[in-house]
Amino acid sequence: MPNRMKELLDLPTECIFKIFIGLNIKDLYNCLFSNKFLHIIAVHILWKTPFINNPRCRDSIILVYLNELNKEEQQMLIPLRINFPFTKSHSKYAPCLETLDLHSLHIVCLKWLAGAGYFCQCGELRVVQAVVSAIVQMIMRTNKNLKKLKMLAAEDEPDCSNVSVFISRKSAISSLNSFHLSLINTPTKKNITQFLRKLPKLCLDLCEIIFDFAEIDIDEEITMLLIRFIKAQKMLNHFTLKCHSASAEKYIEAIGSQKEHLISLTLDRIDFRKVSADSLKIILQCKKLKNITISAFRDITDEHCYVLSSLLPKLETLYISAEDNTNDHRAVTDLVCNWRSKKRF
Repeated sequence: MPNRMKELLDLPTECIFKIFIGLNIKDLYNCLFSNKFLHIIAVHILWKTPFINNPRCRDSIILVYLNELNKEEQQMLIPLRINFPFTKSHSKYAPCLETLDLHSLHIVCLKWLAGAGYFCQCGELRVVQAVVSAIVQMIMRTNKNLKKLKMLAAEDEPDCSNVSVFISRKSAISSLNSFHLSLINTPTKKNITQFLRKLPKLCLDLCEIIFDFAEIDIDEEITMLLIRFIKAQKMLNHFTLKCHSASAEKYIEAIGSQKEHLISLTLDRIDFRKVSADSLKIILQCKKLKNITISAFRDITDEHCYVLSSLLPKLETLYISAEDNTNDHRAVTDLVCNWRSKKRF
């Protein structure tokens, strides 16, 4: 064993990381107790997506994050009578985080507080929002490795009641390369609107944007703010839109601002009755576009498919699937067969 361990530690750190990424969760936990060097690597891998890597230990995840709050952040929770023992760890876990899923954090905090019985003392939503805000503020203060932010904004159940923390910690959020925004209903709270106004200045170097508005109609103000956000990006490679409303056409047209960089485009749940064939022509200008996915759509026409057919020679992957209750299969089948014939010959 000593010789084997020595041979492993002789490898460059980058190689050890790649080896450890292939390990399962149980083996990674065993590495936590081997030596200090492997402990650091295992911690980094386990805590870059903690809610996925540690599904059975989510309560302890919240406790670990709470233990990393500074005095100012702790003061946010003292009026709510949240008392817990602070047993400081030698390792810092929040700086390892790469994907911040605010909705998952919100749900885990809700379950942790319910299990701890804090709702007997304070209002439910107020306590959850306070804990989430304190943890997010701590993550923004300590983390320089954040790569992906997933945000679910809703009027009645916000992920984070005070999004000003993202505005004040510009250095932390500016390192993002992926932003995922889901709207359950059109947010009307001022702090959410303020965040969307500031977003183009906070994130300029995104490689991926995902907008999920499949269940609602977005108002004009929100639409214009998000279109400005798309156009502000320097080099957007992947864009996903889940939207059934008429505003989908405006987002598709905004893709033209990224025609020099876009590689992958996903359109989900699009109602093509609300999207003109002419608006799709903007996609033809995307010089590097290699992958297109169009799923769960409705009422695509021959005119839409004709525009898309102009892209076929340069596409590497094409995936199209209609809703089960639509009659668009003929036009789609012809388009896919045309693409396959071009790839074959």
